Amino acid sequence: MTESTTQNPIYDIYPPPIPSDDILEPLIPGKFNYVKDIHDRKLYINAYQAITLTEMWDFMKGEPEEDGYMFCSHPNLQKIGAKMNELFGGYVNNPHSGCSFACTMRNMQYIARFGELKFKNSNLH
Repeated sequence: MTESTTQNPIYDIYPPPIPSDDILEPLIPGKFNYVKDIHDRKLYINAYQAITLTEMWDFMKGEPEEDGYMFCSHPNLQKIGAKMNELFGGYVNNPHSGCSFACTMRNMQYIARFGELKFKNSNLH
């Protein structure tokens, strides 16, 4: 028998629990401190703030027009995009491409529908 088995045989069958991320790093809504990629985190924070300031969370629960978020011309999405530009300090400073905007909006839609905690616990980020 190994030394660990003689000291506490239960650990050979059931290892001690690992603290969850929620204990180590509490969820602060809209801060995305659990997103490791700094660029993605910046995009998510910006979009979250823009949607909050334009009061468009209910709108984000729905599906975009038939062309998806990349080509959607809905006035509410244009308001969100304009607020994102404003928060970035103008259109020139906005780091989004059409693709990154669409992906970010899809992630914000997930948050609008299911909540940020479920987004955090998913592997979508």
